[in-house]
Amino acid sequence: MSIATLIGLRRAGTALAIVMAITVTACSGGLSEEEVQLRVDAGVAAAIAAIPDAPTPQPTSTPAPSATPAAAPTPVPTATPQPTPTRVPEPTPQPASTPAPTSTPAPAATPQPTATPQPTATPASTALLGDIYGQSSDAVFLVTSPGKTGTAFLFEPGLLLTNQHVIVGNSTVGLWGAEGGSISGTVVASDALRDLALIRINPNATDATPLTLAATIDNSAIADPVLAIGYSNTTSNGGDIGPAGANVGVLTRVVTLNAGLGQGFEMDAPVDPGDSGGPVIDRNGEVIGVSRAVVVATESGQRVVGTFLAIAIDEVHDALPALRAGISR
Repeated sequence: MSIATLIGLRRAGTALAIVMAITVTACSGGLSEEEVQLRVDAGVAAAIAAIPDAPTPQPTSTPAPSATPAAAPTPVPTATPQPTPTRVPEPTPQPASTPAPTSTPAPAATPQPTATPQPTATPASTALLGDIYGQSSDAVFLVTSPGKTGTAFLFEPGLLLTNQHVIVGNSTVGLWGAEGGSISGTVVASDALRDLALIRINPNATDATPLTLAATIDNSAIADPVLAIGYSNTTSNGGDIGPAGANVGVLTRVVTLNAGLGQGFEMDAPVDPGDSGGPVIDRNGEVIGVSRAVVVATESGQRVVGTFLAIAIDEVHDALPALRAGISR
């Protein structure tokens, strides 16, 4: 309700009170109705005139509703001007420390397939076989019997192998090694078909380490380096004979030997008379065969150069049970 309205009401109330007072007074004086009305009107006019003009409530300029302080338009705290976050000069983005390009993880050095260990280039056969010769030669012996010489090798303590044609007709033989001096050997048994013979000696007669027999030999070994050790062109002369000779070559092919001799192989490691019965060793240091012969001509009589035969280790394994038992054939 406005102030003007309140003032109007006050005036009306005051006039009403005066009218009521006049009316009551007039009525009580016995005046006529017209006289009463005149008095009331005069009283109301006087009463209204007497009201101090409630100084025309000067609409107080409708107190500019104090601009309804427009909540000062809730001065939108100007976002507390977030002191322009003192822009902490975006710490000079420190170029992310140029993320130390994570050292571009040196693409794991593309694990360089370990250079496919280059199988030691078919282990430089001469160097490798030279080492094998040094580890094996003490186990190789010169075999002597009346009018014959050959080679034998230790494969178990007290047991040696050689060719049957080296000991044929003899029950005992003389053995000479790189250690010097002679050892007496006894022929246990022989296999004429395979051209193999077994000799026994006193196990304490030599300090040589026996050679290892390979399990088998097949065409997968073709072109592999081989070492044939033997005493070609050697005589004892009653004294030291020194180490056996070394002959180096490759296995050229696996064959079936003529005259029912069983399986064998050809090689180009040169063996000569006196090397018969000696071990043929592979690059693993294992005996893969026994030297037997040199091929000098084909069946038709054509000359052959550089082909040498050995008995395959498979035939040795097949013959050993009977030889150990003292059974000859």
